[in-house]
Amino acid sequence: MGASKGPIVIIVILSLLLLAAIIALIVIGTRKTSDPGPGPTSPSSVTPRSSSEIYMGKDAGELPTLGHRLTGHVYVLDSKRIRITDLTYDGRAPQAFFWIGLKGKANDVPDTSGEETPDENGSITRITRAYNKENITLTLSNNITVADLKWFGMWCKQFTTSFGHVFFPTNFDVPRPMVIGQFNVAGISVRSGPIMVLDHKTMLVEAFSYSGSIGDMFFVAGNGSGPNVATSLVRLPRAEGGLSPIPPSGSSAALINVNVTLNFPDGLSVFQVDFFAIYSTQLPDTFGSISMPRYLNVPVHIPAIH
Repeated sequence: MGASKGPIVIIVILSLLLLAAIIALIVIGTRKTSDPGPGPTSPSSVTPRSSSEIYMGKDAGELPTLGHRLTGHVYVLDSKRIRITDLTYDGRAPQAFFWIGLKGKANDVPDTSGEETPDENGSITRITRAYNKENITLTLSNNITVADLKWFGMWCKQFTTSFGHVFFPTNFDVPRPMVIGQFNVAGISVRSGPIMVLDHKTMLVEAFSYSGSIGDMFFVAGNGSGPNVATSLVRLPRAEGGLSPIPPSGSSAALINVNVTLNFPDGLSVFQVDFFAIYSTQLPDTFGSISMPRYLNVPVHIPAIH
């Protein structure tokens, strides 16, 4: 009897183990489906590093079609500018305007409590033309900023109706210049204050000083963990000085406690690099570096908008 029960016990144990394994696989699959895992701190308010220079700013949403075939997508470029991409409108409304509602003044939904805002030409006039998948940029008038907006859209004053609009929540994070830190300095010859990303193609190094004698120092950006092991390096031109080396100490053009503005060249933006540094091509060696944050919510560079 004991010998005959042995195989049965083994079969039962193996069956239970197989069942446990199947249950575990089902649980893991369910977790993968329902839980995407860790992500950025605020994925809805920032734009991730990209292989493309194209950057549209902060996504404010799609214009719903409520009348006159209005469609388009709204982005916030900075505190004053709104971009509408693929704007379509049939141009047939009798008194259509771009329309904004201000916090503390307008009602919660678009209505007559709103007011006109300038069109892409800077004029507060009735919209008399049609749009067919066009990209336009609107600049808010006077002292109004995006932070003041409750909603934005297109409105007909004669029929008091919205053709489509987007809402701005109270916590809407408007793109703004961002301080990313200071150089991790590898020597006493380089000093700087805060480093700021002004927009997606411009950086500012505050209170920068170089007291060394090496004459082939450059501001660079690239990919990888740093310039010494970078897969690529790009020299960044200074607003004053261009692509020339950083002047050494003793030079009449030496940089001592000055703010240095750097521009990313065509085809490159802050979203495409891993680090920003001061680099000597002669040694070669790094005299200061800082990692570029993976997520930035900064303004769109003005000349980049056409």
